[in-house]
Amino acid sequence: MPSDNYDQFAYDVALSFAGEDRSYVRAVANSLTSQGVKVFFDEYELVDMWGRDLYEHLHEVYSSKAKYCVIFVSDAYSRKIWTTHERKSAQERALRERHEYILPARFDETELPGLRSTTGYIDLRNLTPDELSKIIIKKLGQSQIEDANVPEPLKERSSALQSAGASLSIFKRGAKTCVRLVRAGRTLFSLDVWTGGISGDKGLCFYAIDGEIRMSSESINAWAELIWDQEKEDIVLKLNDFSLFGHLPSQERNMSFDEFATRIWERIVEVVDRDRN
Repeated sequence: MPSDNYDQFAYDVALSFAGEDRSYVRAVANSLTSQGVKVFFDEYELVDMWGRDLYEHLHEVYSSKAKYCVIFVSDAYSRKIWTTHERKSAQERALRERHEYILPARFDETELPGLRSTTGYIDLRNLTPDELSKIIIKKLGQSQIEDANVPEPLKERSSALQSAGASLSIFKRGAKTCVRLVRAGRTLFSLDVWTGGISGDKGLCFYAIDGEIRMSSESINAWAELIWDQEKEDIVLKLNDFSLFGHLPSQERNMSFDEFATRIWERIVEVVDRDRN
């Protein structure tokens, strides 16, 4: 996946649909979000859209903020004022670019102005929301990390999140390994890890925030070298922590991989508890 182009967008995919099809689209959005995809879905944006000029805001989203736009074609979609506005904004973007942007997904054979009958589409009539989400993820070029490659401390503990209605997703995005904590379709915590320290060496960089990482950034809040700890007789992280765990910038400490995973887990639990309260 060409990460330079991919990372410039606030959203991986924007979903345009009629209210009559909301339950299906909500299931798609939740499935995508649980797998680390950045989704524009109106229910996720209620606070952000409150008080905005929605005509201008939605035009900006559908014309420039997402890598792809999935249009859920139906008879209801063709008759709505707001979906027409979203479609026209997406088509404006499609006219500017030479690669596909609009991804039609059809509930029926309704024709939409400007959407050619020769455009490839996904037929939803025999497709579940989870199946569609997998197709979208393949289109994005994102790959989920197999369970066998998930750090054991996180794998063992992640099942405990189910009682809180949350889930942990770990996947590859370009050169980065990404961890996302998701609850009720919302990303509560994000952690990206990649090789190449701040001086361009073979160390590790970390960037973690509460919520979703909306745009690509080379910002980091911790970096580490891999060193041999004679006392522990093992390879450890020589961690320089700016704000990942609240250390002062001048502080360094050696942490085993298990210790690091435990500290990440403690931050995840803190975020879940805060969200529940």
